[in-house]
Amino acid sequence: MPRGLHLGWLLLYVLVNGLILNPVLSSFNAIFIGDHNLPSVSAARQAIATNLSDLAHLTSPGDFDNDSLGAMLPALKSFAANPQVSPYQAVFFHDNVKFQYPLTSLLPLYFLQRLGVGDDDQSTIFNSACCIALLGILLLSIFIALRLNRGGGPNTSAWSTRVIVSTTVAAACLLFYPITRGLELGQIQTILTFGFTAAFCCWIWGREKTSGVILGVMVLVKPQYALFLVWAPLRKRFGAFVSCIAAIAAGVIVSLCVFGFHNNMDYLKVLHFIGLHGESYATNQSMNGLLNRLLRRQPHMG
Repeated sequence: MPRGLHLGWLLLYVLVNGLILNPVLSSFNAIFIGDHNLPSVSAARQAIATNLSDLAHLTSPGDFDNDSLGAMLPALKSFAANPQVSPYQAVFFHDNVKFQYPLTSLLPLYFLQRLGVGDDDQSTIFNSACCIALLGILLLSIFIALRLNRGGGPNTSAWSTRVIVSTTVAAACLLFYPITRGLELGQIQTILTFGFTAAFCCWIWGREKTSGVILGVMVLVKPQYALFLVWAPLRKRFGAFVSCIAAIAAGVIVSLCVFGFHNNMDYLKVLHFIGLHGESYATNQSMNGLLNRLLRRQPHMG
C-alpha cells in the first residue's frame, strides 16, 4: 500500500476514534440507556462541549476533582490509623469508597506523606501531574503519527502534510472523552495513559527494556496491564519481559515491607468482588458499563 494511503488511513483512524465515536457513544447512552432527562438530539453537541469545558481545568490544576485521590488518601489514612486492619476492609467494604487499586499504587503518596507533604499539596502535585500527562500524551501522539508517516516521499514529508497530521492528532486527543474527562475528574488513568504512550514511543525507538520498566510501573497501579507479560514472551521480547518483571517485583517488595503481607493479599478479595459486580453509571464507557446499563443494573458496592 502506498505511503499516502497509510497517511489517509491514519488520519481516518484518529478522527473516527477521537471525533466521531465519542458523540455516537454519548448519543447511544442518551437515547437507550442514559439519563432520559437529556434530549437525545443534543447528546453529540454536549459531548464535544463537555470535552472542551474539561480542558479549561488545564489553567487551574487546583480546581480538579479528586476521583482517584478521593479513594487513595482515605486508604492511606486508614493504614496509618490501624495497620492491622486492611485498608480494603476499612475503606472499600466498610465505607463503600471505591479504592480498587493495589497497595503498590499508594507508595508515592506514602513517601510524600513521610516527607511531610499534606493532603492539599499532594492533590496539587497530583493534578499538576495530570496536566503534564495530557500535554505529554498530545506531543508523543503527534511524534508517533509523524514517525509512522516518515519516509514516504516528498508528498508525505512536506511541512503541510506534517501540519495536517499534527493538527488532526492534537484535535483527536483534545476531543477524546476518556482523556479529557479523566483530566477533569483528577483520575490517575490520565497519568497511566501518558505512561502507555511513553512506553510505545520507547518501543519504536528500540528501547524495549525501558518500555518494559514503564509498563511494569503501570502494572503496580492497574494490574490489567500485566497482559503485556503474556504478549512479550509470545513475541520473544524477553528483554522487555524481564525488565517489566523486575519493575513489578521491586514495587511489590517495597509494598510488602511498607504495608505488610496480609494487607497486600487482601486485594484479592477486592478483585473477587469486582469480578462479581458491575458498574452502570453513565460515565463508565467500558463494555462492562454499557452491558450493565443495557440490563438496567444499578451500581452496587455491597
